Amino acid sequence: MKTETANKVKLSIGDLVWIPANTPLMFYQTSLEPEWSFRSTEKKEPVYGLVVSDEDKSLKVLIGKEQYYVRKNEVYGV
Repeated sequence: MKTETANKVKLSIGDLVWIPANTPLMFYQTSLEPEWSFRSTEKKEPVYGLVVSDEDKSLKVLIGKEQYYVRKNEVYGV
């Protein structure tokens, strides 16, 4: 179940989120590497992402075949 307040969006695993163009996406590394990589990327066009994990200030989303971390305040619930 999704609930939305002024600045806080509560999303569940399996929800789709709208990620605007040029939003910084942090790479998700495999279990053999450190989880956070400070290399980020940006998509030139807006995309949808599937929520895989909901953490305190970020979401892990699946975009195509790749997983990324994105800050919650930069995505929109669908």
